[in-house]
Amino acid sequence: MSDAKKSRRKAKAAPKPESRPSRVARILGVLWQPFPLLTTALALSAVMFWPEIVRQLPDLRDRPEYQLSWSRITTSPAGRWVPPDLVSQVQKRSGLPDPLPMLDEGLVEKLSFAFARHPWVAEVQSVAKTGPQDIIVKMRFRAPVLMVRTRYGLYPVDREGILLPPSDFAASDAERFPVVDQVRSVPSGPAGTTWGDESVHGAARLAEALTSEGSRTSSWESFGMAKISVLAPNQPATSMDEVTLEITTNDHSQIVWGRPPGADALEPTVEQKLLRLEKHLPRYGETGWSSSPVRLDVRWWDVIDKVELSQETEAQNH
Repeated sequence: MSDAKKSRRKAKAAPKPESRPSRVARILGVLWQPFPLLTTALALSAVMFWPEIVRQLPDLRDRPEYQLSWSRITTSPAGRWVPPDLVSQVQKRSGLPDPLPMLDEGLVEKLSFAFARHPWVAEVQSVAKTGPQDIIVKMRFRAPVLMVRTRYGLYPVDREGILLPPSDFAASDAERFPVVDQVRSVPSGPAGTTWGDESVHGAARLAEALTSEGSRTSSWESFGMAKISVLAPNQPATSMDEVTLEITTNDHSQIVWGRPPGADALEPTVEQKLLRLEKHLPRYGETGWSSSPVRLDVRWWDVIDKVELSQETEAQNH
């Protein structure tokens, strides 16, 4: 009996195991040291006072070495019709400052947008900084292919029927391009926008096809072509499938061409129509070229209508 009591006393007297600090306590113990406390204090101070620090720093964007003059912007080689002061025109149209801040993160995007808005620019391909104070803008330019005769005068357009700046052309320049007449519309917007009439678009496509020289004289010159006329429709066209075109030569021959290139697969192609002209129409300057004007319809696959034109018929048609 006494032995049992002794063993119970010993059990009660056994030392308790030491309790370990919690994870939070251990973390606080590590942070509550001089170096971590100093680091934390500095970080909090930087966050609090950063706006004021930024305001006190010098603005490098205004320093001369970080300014870009518009005169240091170069562009892709342009055709003869693109004005030589295009960069200056872009600067005036855009409203961007001169000089430009090179440290502006949005500068490349702003320049790309500014150049893309110019009516002579078909596409801005890239804007790249090529030096500390140099930028090159690579572009694809529009090219005139046709003059559109309206009651207000002649208007130049490119192959897509986009109006080009008339003020960039002299009166004598009109003779360098095919002319289309009997157009039932006027430009729907300013230079750099589409004409708004598929008759003009179709005539521009035809003019480009006929004046493409390649390795030989263009078809326009070979056959002494003088103008393109819109036979149909009698109002602005909404589709090139509605458009019928006619070509008049310098000897007053008439070529009923039909649909513009790419408009109607049911008609012969441009190449096939030109082969028909080779067979049935004298070339410019050949014997008999100016003595017997004809009306030639090349729209049909199975037949070619060719009619001699008398002076009376010519007078009625012109």
